[in-house]
Amino acid sequence: MAIDIDIRALKPSQVVRLLNSTPLGEVMTDRRMYQHRMRAGYRIGDGSAVDFIRYAAWLAGELHAPREAVSPQIGYDAVKERAAARSRALSEAGRDIGEIPAVANPQRRASAEGSFRSFCEAYFPETLPELTEEPSTGASTRNAATANTAIKRQGR
Repeated sequence: MAIDIDIRALKPSQVVRLLNSTPLGEVMTDRRMYQHRMRAGYRIGDGSAVDFIRYAAWLAGELHAPREAVSPQIGYDAVKERAAARSRALSEAGRDIGEIPAVANPQRRASAEGSFRSFCEAYFPETLPELTEEPSTGASTRNAATANTAIKRQGR
């Protein structure tokens, strides 16, 4: 049974079928053929067809091309080290947020540093109204004093 094929213009699936028709069995997959076509570009065909002769020449060139030097670190340790280096670089980039702006009102900041109640009154009057108002029970004043003590003792 003779099959009429033009090896200068094969569909990628025909190239895979042709290569896998040898006594070696399956040596090529559709995925690998796709990867080869993406790497070789138009050097092996016109985008829809593959020139088998040019493809074979490209493969031979890839086989004999100089390889990059292999790192002495191989395997999982190398992967871990690359991931750690990438993570360190991202972390350093994220920390670079620029210069800290000057304090707009140094007197307000100084009073807020000394008292949690002053801090809330100065910076969050709408958010924490119970601390800024003077309730008849004095509960908010006691809560502010308790919070102030906890902050000064750093939670102890």
